[in-house]
Amino acid sequence: MVNNKQVVNQKVIDQKIENLTKPTSSTLNQSSRLAWLSKLKPMHLLLVLIAGNLIWGIADKHSFFDFWLSKDQHAYVEFKQGNYAQSAALFDDPTWKAYSRYLSGDFLGAIDLLSPQVSEQGGKSAALTDFAKLIVANSYAHTAQFDKATALYNELLNNETYSEQATNNLAVVEAAIEKIKNTPPTKQDSEKVIDDRKLVDNEPKEGSQKELVISDQVWLKQVRQNPSKFLRQKFQQEYSNEQN
Repeated sequence: MVNNKQVVNQKVIDQKIENLTKPTSSTLNQSSRLAWLSKLKPMHLLLVLIAGNLIWGIADKHSFFDFWLSKDQHAYVEFKQGNYAQSAALFDDPTWKAYSRYLSGDFLGAIDLLSPQVSEQGGKSAALTDFAKLIVANSYAHTAQFDKATALYNELLNNETYSEQATNNLAVVEAAIEKIKNTPPTKQDSEKVIDDRKLVDNEPKEGSQKELVISDQVWLKQVRQNPSKFLRQKFQQEYSNEQN
């Protein structure tokens, strides 16, 4: 597979997804557990809650969360703390589960979860939300499935919320495709197919070869927080190294 190297001449992509709606599919449904507390005087109730929650929270954080919060609410706490693998395991909401997988670097897992979403009735594919489309499109791009990514970005171009992200990411993907078309494969590249994100591990790590690629860990850390910036840094770094 050809190593994608391309400089993208476009404005700095700094738009972040600001319009996420917190999961609402699973609500707090544990009021019956709290009925006995209403019999206590306010001061006693306060002391009981403070002492009990403090001890419980320190002793077993996950059990504490499981009692007071729904699974999605517990997952959201983990998500906000940056524990994306944990939140992916806890979320019931499929979009938030996929988004957590995406942010943890599990791009194929995000794709498997959302593309397609199969409804329980009739086995028909359920329509993806626009935000879910953005997650899947970016996951396709990260795994070098550029044609599929392009198709989803085109569907989002007229979306008021995500049109800017889709436009920017589409430009990056199209630049990558153009680079592939215009760069003849080497003999080694024509004999085998290598996942682009695994090139760091498979290529020699001595001398100038080590400087030609960004390490997988550093690259992922730079781009995963903002879906709009997912490939630009990599192409620009590779182009800069290519010119030196």
